[in-house]
Amino acid sequence: MSSSHASAPYTRRYRGLSAFLVRWLAILSVISACTAQKPQIVSTPIPTGPNAQSRSDSLGTPVRSVLTIYQPGDVQYTVQMKSIVQVVMGDSIPRVDSSHLRAVLSAKYIATPQSRFIRTTVVADSVVLSTFAASTGTTALPNQSYSMDVDPTSGRGTVARSVSSCSQDVIEAPFHGDEVVPTVPSNSATQFWADTTNYSACRGGVSLRFTRVSNYQRDTVTVGTAAEALAQIVRTTEVLITGSGSQWQQPVEASGHGTAVDTLMISVSRSRLQSISGFTQLEMSFKSALRSQRFTQTTTTQIIARPNAR
Repeated sequence: MSSSHASAPYTRRYRGLSAFLVRWLAILSVISACTAQKPQIVSTPIPTGPNAQSRSDSLGTPVRSVLTIYQPGDVQYTVQMKSIVQVVMGDSIPRVDSSHLRAVLSAKYIATPQSRFIRTTVVADSVVLSTFAASTGTTALPNQSYSMDVDPTSGRGTVARSVSSCSQDVIEAPFHGDEVVPTVPSNSATQFWADTTNYSACRGGVSLRFTRVSNYQRDTVTVGTAAEALAQIVRTTEVLITGSGSQWQQPVEASGHGTAVDTLMISVSRSRLQSISGFTQLEMSFKSALRSQRFTQTTTTQIIARPNAR
């Protein structure tokens, strides 16, 4: 048997591995965005200074309440992520795959007695991943819940995650837990801030490690209409990805870099995160002793609160 024929089974497997991993990478973190239409601007300056808490905007809503997005209560979000993956190195024939993720994320905020922290539980359910490659279709993914403690002053939270071994048989949910719990400090005078998050995920037997750096900027005016004023925050994010693992007894190394710009809209009247939308670009490389492949991925995301938030 020739060497080309001997490597053919592995080549087919490796192509399947890489396509599988990259389709999942688009839904791993909140470095995502969508092309939502920008709302009509209502020139309503957000008050700052010592009397900011007692002031109201022109629509009669205290601006300070806009920032208290972690107050006790419940809110549900519909999530849609659409990704396009293109092979840029490693295939003799150019190949493009696409995927569409739909889910419902429910967030519950509970005040912790004798503590400044808010206990937050996020549940992902009705998670469906549709891929449009020839060999795959629609897959229902497992539901999962995440717990975290959020400091409402700084907006920073810590996600509690269990540590388990990473193997090809492990099926993890596609979310990290903080997708609908962004970092928003309660001080209305804070216009710029940053947040760094480190976490890991298992995909197809490859353990991936993420370093995500997000920079936030709060607009000084509210947007929307008289019936629904919204505070707007623009977030830019960079993520670095490294990883290693094994597929079909073959060691695999992974690396990647992604950037995103997305917009967070916060309802003034309901004091809740209303939506997140934006656009992400990601480049990933997978290497083994026999093959190397590089992919680019673009993802648009739209996360919208359901009307029953309280």
